[in-house]
Amino acid sequence: SAASDVYKRQVVRLLDGKIKGAVDLVFPEKDSNEIKLSLNNSEIKINELNISEMNSIW
Repeated sequence: SAASDVYKRQVVRLLDGKIKGAVDLVFPEKDSNEIKLSLNNSEIKINELNISEMNSIW
């Protein structure tokens, strides 16, 4: 991970309120449209995501 990476963490809860796991949103570089989402050690890359909409998550 580069030193410039920005990490955001969000707790994922099931509909019954139980914690499913922690989600790490990784922005590889400033103003990048690619976000790496890591959930329970499984990584998913999300491309062309509207970051301004993502800001409402945390």
